[in-house]
Amino acid sequence: MAHRLREYGTGQLVTLRNHTPEDIVVLVRQLMGGHVPKIEVDDGEEVARIILDMARQQYV
Repeated sequence: MAHRLREYGTGQLVTLRNHTPEDIVVLVRQLMGGHVPKIEVDDGEEVARIILDMARQQYV
């Protein structure tokens, strides 16, 4: 998932391993106030690939 965040320039990877609950609150507040760019996809196949790539990253 981290590579997708970098690729699309959206959000920030947050994990309980590397962030305290207090850190997460601060980051969520910052991200909620920021701009979220629209990610253009060409069709359902592209969306499925993005979702599968993200899911695979969770198990690596």
